[in-house]
Amino acid sequence: MTRTALNTHEAMDTQLSKHFTLAELTRSATATRHNIDNTPPAEVVKHLRLLAQEVLEPLRCRFGVLRITSGYRCEELNRRVGGVKNSQHLTGDAADLHLSTREEGEKMRHWALEKHLPVRQILVEYNRNTGARWLHIGRETDAKPQSKPQGLDMAPDRCYLCNAKQTIKPTPATGLNFRNYARTFY
Repeated sequence: MTRTALNTHEAMDTQLSKHFTLAELTRSATATRHNIDNTPPAEVVKHLRLLAQEVLEPLRCRFGVLRITSGYRCEELNRRVGGVKNSQHLTGDAADLHLSTREEGEKMRHWALEKHLPVRQILVEYNRNTGARWLHIGRETDAKPQSKPQGLDMAPDRCYLCNAKQTIKPTPATGLNFRNYARTFY
């Protein structure tokens, strides 16, 4: 994606929805620390607006103030934080929300699935090293439509892929593999 002239502070303060700004969905301590320009191209801004309006606003209306810990990531930033090569953060279609407890994340996940929010992924994640918890939520896009939204149900002894109709344990027989996530999930 090509970059456009969004480098001004005014442009970064653009309201994407009633409660979310472009700056909030592009801010990154890692980008600041490593002097990475995380300014999104115009097409990504369109995606961030849809994410804010269709997914984040309904969650905020139901659960109150949400703290975004990661939104858009340019390729360099995504590599620096260890993101996957096809991350929805790269296209502005995903955000990570701070969680105080796992239960808070599970409530959000279940509510989003019950209300049929346009989500492709909704994952409750945990970093054992830092104790940080977050909800990764990826917006459904026209690029790769999915019949059922996916989410992970985590507990200390399990990691399951869930959707509104069934729970599937990751095994060789199911073809699911969560090795990439093992270090961050419960």
